[in-house]
Amino acid sequence: FFSRTLNKSEQHHSSVEKEAYAIVEAVRHWSHLLLGRHFRLITDQRSVSFMFDTNHSGKIKNEKITRWRLDLSCYSYDIVYRPGKENLAADALSRVCTISSGLETLSQLHQSLCHPGVTRLQHWVRSKNLPHSIDDVKRVISACKVCSELKPRFFRHHGTLIKATMPFERLNVDFKGPLPSHSKNRYILTIVDEYSRFPFAFACQDTSASTVKHCFFTLFSIFGAPSYIHSDRGSSFMSQELKTFLASYGVATSRTTAYNPQGNGQVERYNGIIWKTIELALKDQGLKISLWESVLTEALDAIRSLL
Repeated sequence: FFSRTLNKSEQHHSSVEKEAYAIVEAVRHWSHLLLGRHFRLITDQRSVSFMFDTNHSGKIKNEKITRWRLDLSCYSYDIVYRPGKENLAADALSRVCTISSGLETLSQLHQSLCHPGVTRLQHWVRSKNLPHSIDDVKRVISACKVCSELKPRFFRHHGTLIKATMPFERLNVDFKGPLPSHSKNRYILTIVDEYSRFPFAFACQDTSASTVKHCFFTLFSIFGAPSYIHSDRGSSFMSQELKTFLASYGVATSRTTAYNPQGNGQVERYNGIIWKTIELALKDQGLKISLWESVLTEALDAIRSLL
């Protein structure tokens, strides 16, 4: 395979001259293999097949074409016209393949293979010698909605979250549950101060906006209102009722993107820490898991003492 770009003067050639010049340049490039051998030239431009036909002795008035014919006169060849739809190899290589079309093809391949991960898809691409890089594979998989819903993400994304610069400036919130319970409280609302990592947790009956508002009011009455509250896109956090309540305190809000728990990773991590500490406390005291509410305060005290 040989190709090159046209220089500024060559770009002014007519389309027929460009087709003819492509043949001349290809023969010059492979001259060390073609001299002394009889070969066949295949073109999908009928006019070019006529110009370079060695059996045609008529006069051609175009001086460039005449010079190119002289260049080829030392070679032994037959030139054959083949329609473009039949000249598949050369026609395919001459097409411009954009990044978007390449990624679209890779995305269709990803779906047809039942959504493999980065490592498996990249191994398959390499085994088939396909022209896709590891970055292309990562880009396609990260944009796949099905993978985002059903599978964790195994590589780190670029970009950083807004970071707090002082205690109680920014709070991260999330629900844990539903949990087995002897009472009506089946959820834990976890709130973490991003700067100090100081956790708060409230036992809740449900995940409604009014429940979240009540917990926030309890917290604000003791410590005051923060500057920001960061949450996922749960219906209670997105409700107009809660937005109005927070706006009355001058609290700004931010949300994670859809199917992206890493965007609220700190509180997600504390959900696990709090629940594991509760399980250990229940185990020590010989209590059932449904009595988790009775050791919630004890678990929070233990976690806070280790900060």
